[in-house]
Amino acid sequence: MEPMERTRQWAIEIYKGDAEKADLFLGRPHPMLDNRRPKDVAVDDSGAERVISLLGRAAYGGGV
Repeated sequence: MEPMERTRQWAIEIYKGDAEKADLFLGRPHPMLDNRRPKDVAVDDSGAERVISLLGRAAYGGGV
């Protein structure tokens, strides 16, 4: 699976199946990604892991 698709699938899971909310998250600049959009960061494996980690922290109480 491509890095961005893997990231999107994880975002959809975090947003409890809501693809629209996941896509909104992926399309907005985020301060913890140097104000870059998650979908622009997740173009390779290391960027995808960075975004997935951010989503995990948000979902499981690590704060973002």
